[in-house]
Amino acid sequence: MSLLRYTGHPFVDVGVATITAFAGVSRPEEVTDEHFERTAQLLLELYMNRTMARYVGYVVFANIYFANPGLVTNEKYDAPRREALSTYLNLYKSGAPLPPSEDPADEGERCIFSGDPAVIRASRSIIPMTTVDINFAPEGRPKLPIAGWCVLALFAMPLGALNSNGKLWIVHTPDREWLQHFAGLNLERNQRILQQQSLEKLPNYKFARTRLMDDLVGTQAALPRNTPLTAYLFTSSGQKSELDIYHLPSSVVSFVHEANQRFGPAWDAIVARAWETPAPANDEEGVIVHQERNFFYEDLFDLPDRAVYFLRRYLLRLPRAGKATGRQKLDPRFDYSFVKEREVIHWGLTELFLERIMNIDKERIASIKQLADRLADYIQNHDARLFKRLFLARNEHHIRLELQKAANAAQRYTGTPLVPYDEFVRVFFFDEGEAVRPDWYLARDLLMIRIIERLHQSGWIEQHPDVVEDQELESEAEAEA
Repeated sequence: MSLLRYTGHPFVDVGVATITAFAGVSRPEEVTDEHFERTAQLLLELYMNRTMARYVGYVVFANIYFANPGLVTNEKYDAPRREALSTYLNLYKSGAPLPPSEDPADEGERCIFSGDPAVIRASRSIIPMTTVDINFAPEGRPKLPIAGWCVLALFAMPLGALNSNGKLWIVHTPDREWLQHFAGLNLERNQRILQQQSLEKLPNYKFARTRLMDDLVGTQAALPRNTPLTAYLFTSSGQKSELDIYHLPSSVVSFVHEANQRFGPAWDAIVARAWETPAPANDEEGVIVHQERNFFYEDLFDLPDRAVYFLRRYLLRLPRAGKATGRQKLDPRFDYSFVKEREVIHWGLTELFLERIMNIDKERIASIKQLADRLADYIQNHDARLFKRLFLARNEHHIRLELQKAANAAQRYTGTPLVPYDEFVRVFFFDEGEAVRPDWYLARDLLMIRIIERLHQSGWIEQHPDVVEDQELESEAEAEA
């Protein structure tokens, strides 16, 4: 049985997933000695490639001999570079010789990743983002014990990752199926591009979050939908190490899949209108630059923290405030408008967002929908100007005043309550258990989403351009945020 397995560490796990994907098997435990041999041979040929060697030597394996920038461009060092690299790649074999520059593990030492017997004590040149300072290392020793198969996994990791602005982008998740899915996609991309003999630099996926979301949405595989994803963007350069972490909670992953499945047309329309206007094809000489950027996709990474902003921008279609300048002119969000994009506003999608992302209870959501439906009917039948007054209500006093006036007038028209007290409380106040707090602006935005949908469905918006044609509606509403 193979020693290869997931450890919980993102660097090793992505490498394990990459080896598994390359082997064409479902589980790392199914990887055979032959698969190990093929993986080592693949890595040997790829890392002898000057383009790949320069990249991993700077970004991933700081100061490692086979990728030393002073040696990579000189052919006379090709043979010793190949020999050194081969030695690292074969450490998984029992009794394999150690690289001359590495310290052997102490007798009985266990790998920090797997718990298996360690073969060498590795430095930052093999384990990215670790310290070289003896003052901040266990036992006052700056190197860490590591098993041979974990060395191979670390070396395989960059093939299951993407280059993003000179850093490495990897995707990690506790679910092994998703882990192998993302590593496999990136492995295919890298293998295709590295077949180009004239390649001088790796392609730059400038907006890796967009790529991740596109991969997530585009998969048709029967993979679990309730797993969290974490992406790491890092460089382990000896000159400047950096690490950014992007987390997608399981609630967001679940929302993405369910929204895409249940409300496909609305979802697709929102995505289509969030792509950055195309910029010039390449802005780096000699580099293939993937500049695709989708603001909707990237803002999903800010959930649930910025849920209210997200709802206003994409579900209510409120534009960014101000006038676009410079690169902002490529941002389509400056042109969002509920008037021009009313067919995108969808209560079902909003309701799912409230449940999955904002954890709003179904009773409150139902009350918001009921009140919005009555207000939409009242606007259509009795007071068209109420639509604009509600949309532009700048504070809780104005919201309450408009509803009170409408409720009094409705009593004269219909004899029935327009805004029943119990419903009013459920809509505009949020019960936190120990306290009840007002929630005026979110409630107003949600009412407007449903009202706009209802008025669009009935054709009322088209029939009343005098009420909604004023483009100041969007900018004034946005100014209060």
